[in-house]
Amino acid sequence: MRILHTSDWHLGRTLYNNSRIKEQEDFTREIKEIAREEKVDLIIIAGDVYDFVNPPAEAEELFYNAVSEMSEKGERAVVAIAGNHDNPDRLRASFPLAYQQGIFLLGRPGEKILTPDFQPQNIEFRGSGKGWFRLGLKRPGQEVSLIAMPFPSEARLQEALVQSVSQEEVLRESYENRLQALLEESLVGCRPETVNLFTGHLFIRGSAVSDSERPLHLGGALTLSREFISAHFDYAALGHLHRPQQVHGGGCPARYSGSPLAYSFSEADQTQQVVIIEINPGEKPDIREIPLKSGRPLIQKTVKTGVSEAMSWLEKEAPSQAWIDLEIHLEKSMEMSQIQSMRKIHSGLLGIRPVFPDHQEVEKQLEREGLPLDELFRKFYRQQKNGAEPQEELVDLFLELGREAEQDGEGADL
Repeated sequence: MRILHTSDWHLGRTLYNNSRIKEQEDFTREIKEIAREEKVDLIIIAGDVYDFVNPPAEAEELFYNAVSEMSEKGERAVVAIAGNHDNPDRLRASFPLAYQQGIFLLGRPGEKILTPDFQPQNIEFRGSGKGWFRLGLKRPGQEVSLIAMPFPSEARLQEALVQSVSQEEVLRESYENRLQALLEESLVGCRPETVNLFTGHLFIRGSAVSDSERPLHLGGALTLSREFISAHFDYAALGHLHRPQQVHGGGCPARYSGSPLAYSFSEADQTQQVVIIEINPGEKPDIREIPLKSGRPLIQKTVKTGVSEAMSWLEKEAPSQAWIDLEIHLEKSMEMSQIQSMRKIHSGLLGIRPVFPDHQEVEKQLEREGLPLDELFRKFYRQQKNGAEPQEELVDLFLELGREAEQDGEGADL
């Protein structure tokens, strides 16, 4: 049995307000081609399908077209769970239609799948319970049991648990203990003769994060120890973190597949990928990472010698399809015409960050010239404001503040 693991698509996400929908179309198409070439039997999307709980129409259209093409009308199963960016009920709502193509959509932790009598072409639904379901995959002639954990926020987790224990007991337990209790209810779905998979949108403590992950859901209480990854599973397909990585120390092989696109410049150095898992019941899986080629590269560039060098680099060396964050070391502020010229040279130039000489060094240089305080201020102002002269009211205010500082005994440090 071959499984493709991906996650954190974040459809609809922008970069500095620039649409990335075309790049997202490209990576979904590339994943579809990988699934076909690798003869994949099951695709797992481990949460954060969208970037917003109320995604734009073009993002929803892209998702449904993508998973429909990936399933190839029921040739392979596709499982997608809700992440913290997804509206669980909205993602789940289209399941009755999606199921006809072998697509399984799960919104909340602990939910039970109830399916129509219709069976997709190469997939046989063989039962379900709280947080798990079992499929017969006809092409490899094997069963797979999936224990699914869509993003378990405090509210969603509490809703799942109060059905079986009292409210008071729920509130007494730690987050990890409550989640462990919910997981144990799902382990009844595991069998020795099946491939037993876990997929969850979770944060395992000690894993590496990046800037594009919103910290609200990454720190504090909503974290789990590595021991949460149970030995009952043959593989754990995780989502939530955008940097591809293994999770060591759990009971089974576990990985974050990472996001298919770099969503911040902090991710510019990492390789976007999907994970292919080849596995038989009771055997150690063979795991391979396949790099993705889609998406425009993200480049951070530092220019030490001013605007002219920056323009030359943009025109002659910068990759034409890249998104660029540019840091320029300057002696004086840039003119608006220079900024416009740089953006005209390269349409992917997103950020321009000027870096000026250290202000304290400038102050020391001015002091060494022995000028009166008001003249020191005027010269300092001209250096920082591209030659502009300060208004007299501003000079007077500066001198007044200087006198007050002297009276407080701080004049020597001014």
